[in-house]
Amino acid sequence: MALLYPDINFLGIEIREALVVEANENCNHLQLPNLYFLFCNINTHIEELLKSFHLGILNCVSIQFPDPWFKRSHQKRRVTQADLVCTISSNLSSNGHIFLQSDIQSITNEMKEEFMKNSSVYEHGENADLTSNYFTVLTEREASTLNKNKLVYRALLQSAHDHN
Repeated sequence: MALLYPDINFLGIEIREALVVEANENCNHLQLPNLYFLFCNINTHIEELLKSFHLGILNCVSIQFPDPWFKRSHQKRRVTQADLVCTISSNLSSNGHIFLQSDIQSITNEMKEEFMKNSSVYEHGENADLTSNYFTVLTEREASTLNKNKLVYRALLQSAHDHN
């Protein structure tokens, strides 16, 4: 994506440090100044990350193949918690999008439902449940899932507010 859109800044956030180190090494090797990966727990750090920016700074947010945390006692660790959803929704640009995908249908549905509880987003027309990747560039996990002839479940949401 960073190669295709050199005028857009991309920030990847990942909770597994080894993946972040490897991804940043790849960015440096490819000399991509518009791409950076950050190691953190987005649920505990999003306020800190966005506090220096104006409302509406986020043009697109994607949550890709999050850990499902199947055990009921662990579900509080799922990425789409109410506080995160509220912060993302309130910092989404007036024409911003939220792209969600997982290889587990119930996880995609749950993420979509959590965002839909917030009146700042709505389903993006007839393309709310996508059959292909909104970005057109596949993640490694997505490619692996599709190569196994398994399904990827997606949803696209859009900002419902104006920051003017």
